[in-house]
Amino acid sequence: MKILSLSQVMPYSNVAHAGGKVFYNHLLKLSKYVDIDLLCYYDLGEEVNKSELEKICKTVELIDRGSLQGGLLNNIKFQIKKIINLFLNKYIILGYPVAIKMYISKLQDMLIYNEYDVIELSFTSSLTYL
Repeated sequence: MKILSLSQVMPYSNVAHAGGKVFYNHLLKLSKYVDIDLLCYYDLGEEVNKSELEKICKTVELIDRGSLQGGLLNNIKFQIKKIINLFLNKYIILGYPVAIKMYISKLQDMLIYNEYDVIELSFTSSLTYL
């Protein structure tokens, strides 16, 4: 069985947040029974943990989240959009801008060149990235 696992965070053993740790443990246990391809975002500095994931996943594809690399101007525009949206639509946009086009492009490539039995999202909040 082959699984494509999609995540909005990079899971690894010493990640600083519980969601990434829980998902890493999930992958660790699951990898004993199935082949896993992982597509996830990473933040600056996290890419050094790729080798840890390559021990449990058949393929690990990392997409630079782009939250800092997008430049200060893009981040300011996004923050202004969040504030305007709060006043106009009465709800808050969470998160920050991400490199969604790169993620979608890599996802499309993986789906074209591989056959998956299951595609899993690490959290329901992953849906916002697709």
